[in-house]
Amino acid sequence: MTDAHARVDARSIDTKDDLVAGLDALRRQAAEGLRKSRLSIDDLVKATSIPRSTVHVYISGRSLPPPDALDALVATMGATPQDRRAWQDALERVSARGDSPTPRTQVPRQLPPAPRRFVGREADMRAIAEALASEAHGVAVAGPAGSGKTALVGQYARTHADDYPGGVLYADMRGFSDHPPLEPQRALTRFLIALGVAPESTPTDLEALLPHFRDKATRRMLIVLDNVADAPQVSPLLSVMTGHDVIVASRNEMTALTLRTGMGRVRVRPLPNEDAALLLRGIDASVHDLDAVLRLCGGLPLALEVVRDRAMASGSMLGVLEEIRSGEAPLDTLQAGARGGVRGIMDWSYRGLSAEHRAAFRRLGALPGPTLRLESASVALGTPARQTRRALEFLVERSLLTRADAGAWTRHDLVAAFARERLAAEEPASEVAAIRGRLLGFFSDAASRAVRDHERLVLSTAPAASAGRAERAEAWQTLSQDADTVESVVVEALSDRPRDAWRLAEAAAAAADEHNEYATFADVLPDCLGSARASGDHLAIAAIGLQLGVALIAANDYLPALRVLRGAVSAPDIPASLHVRLLWAQGSAASFAGNDAEAERLLREGLDLETERELPSAERVMALGTLGVLCLRRDDLEAARACSRRIHALPDDDDELYGYTLILDARIHMAAGELDAADDALRRARRVAARSTRTLRSSVLRFAGRLAELRGDLDAAEASYREGIDVASRNALRRPEAELTQALGDLLDASGRPDEALAAYRRSLWLLRELGVAHAPGLDTMKARVARSS
Repeated sequence: MTDAHARVDARSIDTKDDLVAGLDALRRQAAEGLRKSRLSIDDLVKATSIPRSTVHVYISGRSLPPPDALDALVATMGATPQDRRAWQDALERVSARGDSPTPRTQVPRQLPPAPRRFVGREADMRAIAEALASEAHGVAVAGPAGSGKTALVGQYARTHADDYPGGVLYADMRGFSDHPPLEPQRALTRFLIALGVAPESTPTDLEALLPHFRDKATRRMLIVLDNVADAPQVSPLLSVMTGHDVIVASRNEMTALTLRTGMGRVRVRPLPNEDAALLLRGIDASVHDLDAVLRLCGGLPLALEVVRDRAMASGSMLGVLEEIRSGEAPLDTLQAGARGGVRGIMDWSYRGLSAEHRAAFRRLGALPGPTLRLESASVALGTPARQTRRALEFLVERSLLTRADAGAWTRHDLVAAFARERLAAEEPASEVAAIRGRLLGFFSDAASRAVRDHERLVLSTAPAASAGRAERAEAWQTLSQDADTVESVVVEALSDRPRDAWRLAEAAAAAADEHNEYATFADVLPDCLGSARASGDHLAIAAIGLQLGVALIAANDYLPALRVLRGAVSAPDIPASLHVRLLWAQGSAASFAGNDAEAERLLREGLDLETERELPSAERVMALGTLGVLCLRRDDLEAARACSRRIHALPDDDDELYGYTLILDARIHMAAGELDAADDALRRARRVAARSTRTLRSSVLRFAGRLAELRGDLDAAEASYREGIDVASRNALRRPEAELTQALGDLLDASGRPDEALAAYRRSLWLLRELGVAHAPGLDTMKARVARSS
């Protein structure tokens, strides 16, 4: 029939002797490269959890194995899914000749092959036990492909097998595989054979099999129906399993089944990192490398199994890590084994969808992140919101998505990667371009509506009518919640529609600035600036450079901000108004970097040029406010008051800017000894801060502390500084934290608490070093104080 080096062909098996010889040849084939002639019985016992004596009976031919035991054995010996089906057909041929399994005196103990390592899942195991203990005595275990459902239900069956006097029955219903689904009558036939019924005595008709099984299964059993396609596949079986505990495992949620039967539900989710790491235990890898692999696998047990197999085969995880670092497609890295790795088992789920739902699934691949939102999903699919919601909910039922909240769904990163592959492979280029065009238009419109001050936009045309406050807030929510998608749309458009990409990036960044979410969309600006430079578009270089510079200032990266802004302001042939705005931004960056003289020069130059020009009022306010602070630093009260008067004369309804103007007023009053007026200004600023940003609140607390010091209330001053430090620290506001900590150090030093003061100075100096600040008020004094203590 075969030799040890040829592929064992089960299709040629007709007799029990053929079956024994075939199993022996398969054992030899599986042992190649292991320095042994064949897999030992102990090897098979360890992999299948079938008792040793029982394995020996099957391998020697003293008794034919039941179908599920044979499947576990040949799978352990490396049979592919196609081969495993051929082995099942061979067993049926042998049984039909009369070489039937002997009647069993022991209870059946059918189990799927045991995983090499089972970790975690304690909560899921408890949930299964609780559901089986309920009145329904059943549970539907659902989860995405590769999430470990079979391992979970198998582990439960192994752990609790002794609780069932009638034994354990297990069937792979092949709902998602390369083979046709297992018909209910074939599953019942296998169960009856496992219960000792001779194959020739089993009816062939489902209607006759059902009562036959009910009569034979008289003692309480655990019945596991694994890899179920849908409820109709198992409904006939459930009708005769009353009195037994039943586990139905499927990639489908089985919502209708659980509602009809009252069965419990357990959803299998990816493993947390601490459990996922245990599956890779024993493989030599640094913590950094292990983190990279865990991010790739996303807690999916099948993906972790592929990585482990590759590492064990090669002796290290080096190959996997090199592919991760080189940007290899994740599903290529996780391609292995007879099932085709993660891509293969996801393809089974995909092929099980209707044409309509396959199209929806792959078109959602145009959205990059793990989170899908109804609005952008509707745009990608080109369908109304109600139809889109139905499609998304159907994909939830198939465990391809997870419901997050009323308007959002999530998916595993590897599911998203598979959707992108299907989009590229199956959709015409024209359809992909149309999807991306719809997304570009949708987000461009949202970004335009989210911007309050359209004078900020250089590359876009202002809308006919500005959006109101509520509409701006709604548009900003659309943008910010889909930030990953917006950035992806921008990057993709840079290749064929660069000017549209620049416009969207500029508007999105301007909206982020206005909503005090400076980091949002900042990551895409360098790509846009590089694209503008490559094209030689001077206006885009200056406009994008301005937005990137402002974002860098907000991120406390002052020196990089100055470099970007200097490059932008040097671009030829840019509008005078844009030139002024770049000067103001440079002045702000120079001020934060501690170069007061350069900052004042740049701000004054811009303010001298801006007269009679249409410029964003918010930027004018910030320029005047920064100049007013610089005037205070050199004790020029009249110049500072002049800046304040110019600000108050401007029409603006921005709460935060008004709050900072009030703080400037309070500082001017404190410098002039007008403490009551300063207190009044700070009270008003505090009311504004209550409905504005944490940055403004930390600033109010800083100068409230300074006012308390001037009034001699040192306890109130310390409390204010410490509250401000807490606000700044919790919100990663490093520059405000440094300034507040420095002020606290000065107060502690003046109060005769030198050790606490030194600790505050050291913290402030560390923060300023991290920010790259080389010059700041009081910086040299702090350095000298710390140096003396050393």
